[in-house]
Amino acid sequence: MPSFDEAALRKAASWQDFKEAQGLIAAGAVESSEKTSDGWKGVVRLGKRILRPTVTARTATWLDAKCPCPANQREGRFCSHAIAAGLHLLNPTPAVTEKKSPAPATQKPAHNPIPEISWAIRFQGDWQRSLSKGHAAISLTRSDAPSTPADARITEWLLSQKVTSPPPIQLALNPQTLPTFLSLLEDHPSIATAEAPLSIETGAQLHLADCTLAGEHIRLIPSTEKAIPIGDSFWNISPGTFSKIGSTPLPPAIAPSLALLADAKPCRIPLETFLTHLDALQSYLDFTASEWFESLQFIPATPEIELTLTGSERQLTAALSTSYSQSLPSLENHRILTKNPTAEAEALRYGARLFKPQSDGSFGLKTPESIQHFLTQTLPHLPNTWKITLSPALEKLASSYVFIAPHIEILPSEDSSLNFNLSYRSGDGTAIPAAEIRRLLRSGNATSYKHRDKQLILSEDIGNLIDPLFEDLDLEQQSGSYTASKASAEVIREIAANLRNSVNALQEPTFPQVIHIPKIDATLRPYQAKGFSWLVDRLTRYQGALLADDMGLGKTLQTIACIEHFFSSYSQASTEARPALIVVTTSLLGNWRAEFNRFAPKRRIVTLHGSKRDSLREEIRPTDVVLTTYGTLARDLAWHLRQEYSFAVIDEASLIRNPDTDHSKAVARLNANRRIALTGTPVENSARDLWSIFRFIQPGWLGTRKDFQDRYEIPLKDPETSPRASTLLRLKTSPFTLRRTKSEVAPELPSKIHIDEYCTLSKDQLTTYRELQKEGLRKIEDIRASGQTAAARMQTLTTLLRLRQTCGDLALLGSEKLAALPIPRRSAKLERLLEITENSIASGSRILVFSQFAKQLLSIESAFTSLGVDSLRLDGSTRNRQTLVDQFQSPDGPPVFLISLKAGGYGLNLTAADIVVHFDPWWNPAAEAQATDRAHRIGQTKPVTVFRLLTRNTVEEKVTRLQSSKKALADSLDESATPTDAPAWSESELKKLLE
Repeated sequence: MPSFDEAALRKAASWQDFKEAQGLIAAGAVESSEKTSDGWKGVVRLGKRILRPTVTARTATWLDAKCPCPANQREGRFCSHAIAAGLHLLNPTPAVTEKKSPAPATQKPAHNPIPEISWAIRFQGDWQRSLSKGHAAISLTRSDAPSTPADARITEWLLSQKVTSPPPIQLALNPQTLPTFLSLLEDHPSIATAEAPLSIETGAQLHLADCTLAGEHIRLIPSTEKAIPIGDSFWNISPGTFSKIGSTPLPPAIAPSLALLADAKPCRIPLETFLTHLDALQSYLDFTASEWFESLQFIPATPEIELTLTGSERQLTAALSTSYSQSLPSLENHRILTKNPTAEAEALRYGARLFKPQSDGSFGLKTPESIQHFLTQTLPHLPNTWKITLSPALEKLASSYVFIAPHIEILPSEDSSLNFNLSYRSGDGTAIPAAEIRRLLRSGNATSYKHRDKQLILSEDIGNLIDPLFEDLDLEQQSGSYTASKASAEVIREIAANLRNSVNALQEPTFPQVIHIPKIDATLRPYQAKGFSWLVDRLTRYQGALLADDMGLGKTLQTIACIEHFFSSYSQASTEARPALIVVTTSLLGNWRAEFNRFAPKRRIVTLHGSKRDSLREEIRPTDVVLTTYGTLARDLAWHLRQEYSFAVIDEASLIRNPDTDHSKAVARLNANRRIALTGTPVENSARDLWSIFRFIQPGWLGTRKDFQDRYEIPLKDPETSPRASTLLRLKTSPFTLRRTKSEVAPELPSKIHIDEYCTLSKDQLTTYRELQKEGLRKIEDIRASGQTAAARMQTLTTLLRLRQTCGDLALLGSEKLAALPIPRRSAKLERLLEITENSIASGSRILVFSQFAKQLLSIESAFTSLGVDSLRLDGSTRNRQTLVDQFQSPDGPPVFLISLKAGGYGLNLTAADIVVHFDPWWNPAAEAQATDRAHRIGQTKPVTVFRLLTRNTVEEKVTRLQSSKKALADSLDESATPTDAPAWSESELKKLLE
């Protein structure tokens, strides 16, 4: 077994687990430990439970543990029990046993240490008043519950204070001892006062009334609530909760300001101090009431990347470094520039792809072939923003090669076709005959051709791109030049533009001039105006387009603007006018109606869905927009094939990725002059996804299904042919595809994008909702008629709760029959959440999902598990909050974090997330905003998209309207689904919610 010591155990374990292990040792919980052939094992007693951890020591710090405890079983951690057994082996101590009988009268009482014990903790007397003065009277009694790490911490502290008498123990804590004792109680399951259970938590925030910029200072104005100073910390007291302000160490530079704010006094902080410690300030202060702070955008600055290359033709060494031209963070207008760890990491990852790790820890290349390829074909195409320095030897070596690349020259043309010349040239502009190029390609050896005594290197673009793509495009050759028509001309322009840089790093799409935007009730952001103009251009010239912007960038708005543009161009008597058809998922029907009502309220919307759709068909007018679902379209296809549409739009186009499904076949057969496909994830499973979408927007452009399989699908699966096939496919689809990510358009985005997404209740949900609504109103009237006003109010709140649960998920109602329904029937919101999650994960996003109901989180977690989506869950039962946070923040952590709004509404820094979903609307907007700000904090380098899932024509929609006119609504319903009084609501308001 490799030798190890206490330092090795510290290095192999987390500090928290090591601290808990020390507590176990101090409490005498380790009964025995012994060496094994490859490690050690031990016996640890926790109350009545005995754990037998075993450890395999592969090296002094590589330690594999097996233990029955949850931390090891669930997370594979090197747990505190395994560490304690190792510490015991290094320094054996006799196990502590509980005193069995009193000492004889002739013998002095023995002061034995307190054994491992589970504590029940009670704050006595007027505990709030005592705490405000820095004192507390606390009783410690024995509990039969399983021991927790918090129990071990308390026992260790008692021993350090020489408190060795058996329980019950009475503690009189003073300002010197109280702060330490309170720090031990976080997450302890058995704390109470004389009146009720008490939770001791960390991570609360001081609420600010405002935060403003005043010259070179930041002025902070607190709310009227004061926090209690205890030691160096500040605490909030609320019913059932005693919360420590902040979750990170308090920097000394802001401690005086925090003391003033805790005493409800305003203060001024120098701007430089504010920016330097903004991360800590966001842990201690709630800025959501400040319009100035909420308007700030956290913009990552662009790092300066420097690449230094040294070496010779046999070995090349690379050094990559990043720096910034200014001190960060800094404030510019309403933008806070921060460091950009994402860009830094991407540059380092890019460097790791270019170079191989060497035995001495550096990076570089070691073969003449790889060095030659880098100097001739990779180096010229590195980002032009990088500062690249070559040693004199490498400069000389690079100049000894002659690099031959294709060159496309666009010629003047008298019609819409594109005329161009194709030639092959060296770096000094000397043309190489095409016949010689073909000979070299056939021979497979370009080094046999000499040019001015220098070695000739052919660009990979010639064999991998030009020849195969020219065979695939519709080109004509006359007198040495070529002619391309229609979409083929767009591909040639794309190649010509990118050959100046690198075909493998396609340039920004070329946008047409921004055209006049029709009258809609919205102001398009610059990138949206470009997208709208691009859509109009592509539909005018090619009748089809794929808009694949990231979720949250406004694909729906751009599409509505495009539809309005073409409708506005028709005269009232025009024979060109035809209805527009939009095909969506059932969960998005309500959202599309809401978006048209918001942006184009005069446009008439006809929804063909449900049992009454037949009667609506005869009412459709030429300038109407027809909404239907994929399932309904497939069932009504015979009727749709008899119609002519000016537009056919399919949302969530990835749903037709399987060309053999009825949905995919149905949309491909529609009669429409123009076709738009919308999706944030154009390729989810394979390249075949693109073929299915292009069968709809540009039939025949990617060939038959067999052609596509031979030309792209099969080569993409082979590592040797994949790069070439990928580039060819991107070029072939580029004229019809527009995709922008959030990071690309970040400067044009607000730091938070709020989206209210309306879902339509399923038939089962709607039936249940109406039954509960009718029965609830009947009970309320009966109770009110008997003169029991308070009971009637309670019944009202109970009915509202049941209606809210119905809006979310029928599984919350406690009926096994309803819980067994498939998701589309049980919960329209859950169906939509799964769609959002699938698209977001495919785009590389990380998601926070908030709900007020613990049962709802379990239902969502179960749905994710069945789909193979890895997730974490934090609710009122969670004890290892920070462990879950660390897992989610890790780059390879689960992409989804499910959080109870009460358990995770504060004290968490979750900047790995860039999407926040509120599954059910919190009736206090401030609490909702506070939860959102777990992701929208300094350290977040991407705009945060916030979805609120709402149901149309329900209590949720009414509450949302009420919120806009009444900003302070009381928390009327808690997470345990127990109705409580709502003093902020009038009887008339409650009645309106139920009607």
